[in-house]
Amino acid sequence: MPLVSNPKRSRQHQAIRFVAIHRQMTPGTRGPDRQGWCERSCAVVVTCELQGRRALGFLTESVKQFLAGEGSLSLLPPTCGSS
Repeated sequence: MPLVSNPKRSRQHQAIRFVAIHRQMTPGTRGPDRQGWCERSCAVVVTCELQGRRALGFLTESVKQFLAGEGSLSLLPPTCGSS
């Protein structure tokens, strides 16, 4: 049995691979500003998917809190950071 699992089978690797392919194929992400936005938004979508959260709901609540002057939401799972 190998010590390291096949990276093509892991969900994290598949998500990152999707983002990399999407970035290369999308003509609207050629500039550095647009590319950075695409990377960040894809990271949010992938993280929410891995955590079983709805990305649109997370983004909607994030914008609401920003406009209300409240703190920002965290992408960390609820068990992270608590000791």
